[in-house]
Amino acid sequence: MIKIHPDYSVGYNEYIGDRYKKNWDKSLENLEDNKHKGNLSYKAIRRLYTALDWMLLVSRPKTADGIRSLGQFSYKIAMLTLTLPCEQMHDDLYCKKYMLNEFLTIIRKKYNLQNYIWKAEKQKNGSIHFHLIIDKYIFYKDINKIWNKILSTQGYIEQYRKNQQAKHANGFYYDKKHSKHWNKSAQLKAYKNGINSNWCNPTGTTDIHSLKKIKNARAYLAKYITKNPEYSTAFDTAAEEYKQSNNVQSLSYNAVKEIKLKIKKILSVEGNLWYISQSLSKLKGISMEISNDIGRELNSFRKKNLNKVIYKDFCAIYKFSLKDIFKFNWENIGEKVKTYILQLRQLFYPPGEINYSPLGIPLPIFD
Repeated sequence: MIKIHPDYSVGYNEYIGDRYKKNWDKSLENLEDNKHKGNLSYKAIRRLYTALDWMLLVSRPKTADGIRSLGQFSYKIAMLTLTLPCEQMHDDLYCKKYMLNEFLTIIRKKYNLQNYIWKAEKQKNGSIHFHLIIDKYIFYKDINKIWNKILSTQGYIEQYRKNQQAKHANGFYYDKKHSKHWNKSAQLKAYKNGINSNWCNPTGTTDIHSLKKIKNARAYLAKYITKNPEYSTAFDTAAEEYKQSNNVQSLSYNAVKEIKLKIKKILSVEGNLWYISQSLSKLKGISMEISNDIGRELNSFRKKNLNKVIYKDFCAIYKFSLKDIFKFNWENIGEKVKTYILQLRQLFYPPGEINYSPLGIPLPIFD
């Protein structure tokens, strides 16, 4: 058998018959201890990569109006970040269940969102925020309005208002610690907007941008959805603060242990770290039996690309992409792949939008 993934393929022998689970007890033990312990496992990272690859593959091009420039631009997917405007007031599980889930419920209904991935992270201050990858066009002001309304029902906008009123009690206060990424002019503009809206519409709680100029969209997105907490950077900052507050030049063993536990507690996310929508989680690769015709196509690849075939104990990994299959003119594998992708299009998009562009030209399977 061979299983075709968007970025690689795996050849293997499929066993047919009864299976004896001699390690069944060990499997149950692993299932009971199925906590992420704050980090993404290798298997989780592979699942996220696979979902992202399929999402990039099946998503159709979309057009949107440029905000800072005239005209329209084309893109396939967008990355969205949701943050809190003040210190986190609920535990992580509550934030995911009653805030993130509410946000997703709204945009699923309003924009017919089906394909998405989200990843939860902690900021250095310990507050949770969420990265989402979506394949729908949603105007950035609408995103901000929806999320701020949810924040308001949970008390975050009121707390944000109190914090800002206290900060600017004597008029505009220039916060120098943010000057590197937020200059005085930008802070003054935000202050005026805050005054005019009575501090009820913070714009920094959401950020959405399409991936239209980034050449390697996969690598860019993967950086956000697969990275683990930056314990080392947070530890260095906490260590310097500890030295200054305790007036010491070096850290003792107990001090290092104490700081590490503190950092781990701050940066660890309670509950699930990530989620893939059901539509994407079902896409696990295109499996097909290696017939004589398919075997000839794979043999031709092996002979010409020895360094792109990795042999493992029970499988062989082929480093070719779905687009390579059509570049190599593999008729047998290509026909099965084309049929599969067109079925996905029919599953994900309304029938009237699948086969033709607005100009009436048939869409290639990778557009």
